[in-house]
Amino acid sequence: MVENNNLSELPKERIFEEFKKLLLKSEKPSYGFKLLKDLGILKHFSELELLVDCEQDKEYHPEGDVWVHTLMTLDEMVNHKTSDDYRDLYLFYALLCHDLGKPFCTKEINGRITSLSHESLGVEPTISFLSKITNEKKFIEKIVPLVKNHLAPFQLYKSDSSIKAVKRLSLKCNIEDLCIVCLSDCKGRTIKDKDKCDKAISWVLEKARELDISEDGLKPFVQGRDLISLGMNPSKEFKEILEYGLNLQIEENLEKNMILDLIIKRYKK
Repeated sequence: MVENNNLSELPKERIFEEFKKLLLKSEKPSYGFKLLKDLGILKHFSELELLVDCEQDKEYHPEGDVWVHTLMTLDEMVNHKTSDDYRDLYLFYALLCHDLGKPFCTKEINGRITSLSHESLGVEPTISFLSKITNEKKFIEKIVPLVKNHLAPFQLYKSDSSIKAVKRLSLKCNIEDLCIVCLSDCKGRTIKDKDKCDKAISWVLEKARELDISEDGLKPFVQGRDLISLGMNPSKEFKEILEYGLNLQIEENLEKNMILDLIIKRYKK
């Protein structure tokens, strides 16, 4: 099939199902992806092929290039499956895609390999790759924010961030999902001090769960309907007003009535 280029004729639904079986049923998904590489199938998925031989800093990634690391994260994800196949599948894909931005920004600076902004740069290739195997937009929308924010839990832990930062993170994606991805990413390498991975994730999850925002995220007190009830007419300014209200909720920890009072003073004409 590879030699005759028959793979390009397969419907994406068939390819998706084959990937699904590989990711959900294998105890070592890396074996299947190594076979894809050995058989020359990666040429059909250039986003993945670019990971091969993409260098990484040896201090943080002694295991090798981005391809090697990515496969290790998939094997690590097997240890954190949730028993919900749909959820596990998009978490596996988030890990498969989490470093797709690295080939576009990896460079050597002062003798160290860096990949600055690879999280955000990974969004476009993630969408490109996933669009080759599925038309389900909601599924892709589950994965993209996990890719874009996959470093956030560890970054918040290292900087001993405030509750405010955790609240803002909950607005971007499901923190429970993100922490599984971050944990698998952290442990999917050959570093010695893997205990720090569990400590970081526990720290973030504890704070998010205390606030009851680990799954559904922070609910803005003030909605568009509240502004209309104040007698305001829907306009482009609504976005600014709602953002102002949300900032007061997060930064000042104000209740809804107090926020509405401040909105009236600032915006009501």
